Amino acid sequence: MSDQGFLPARPGETDDERRLREAINRNAAAILRSLDAAIALRTAPPEAQRMRHLARGDMTSALLKAMHAYALTQAWTES
Repeated sequence: MSDQGFLPARPGETDDERRLREAINRNAAAILRSLDAAIALRTAPPEAQRMRHLARGDMTSALLKAMHAYALTQAWTES
């Protein structure tokens, strides 16, 4: 899995946003790699694979909310 799998680069993002996005992507990928290894994803039962897929979707949603929270903070401090 590439780091691009969670949060893609946003046109016009600042250096701080890029660094945060890259750190989030690295950590999220590490979490999924840990889960994949723990459940032996390739040979895991279908229900475990399904739950992993759902967990990835939930994680992506949480990561997007985290970046939105950062953007709101930046907008607030600039005003």
